[in-house]
Amino acid sequence: MTAEGRIKLFSIPVPGGASGLVKGITGTGPPTHLPAGQHLIAVTAESSESFESDPGACTARIQVKR
Repeated sequence: MTAEGRIKLFSIPVPGGASGLVKGITGTGPPTHLPAGQHLIAVTAESSESFESDPGACTARIQVKR
């Protein structure tokens, strides 16, 4: 979450042929400008039907310094 609320940074496509639990998915997003301060980053999965997994299941707090 940011002071502006929840924002989507980027998406990573599902590997071809993925089914069930898949580990080790990686990707790189575009450079993102976050204002200085503390931010909560979450990773979610989204189904083809637009259902999103629980954002509280995989989170990290980061501190951006300027």
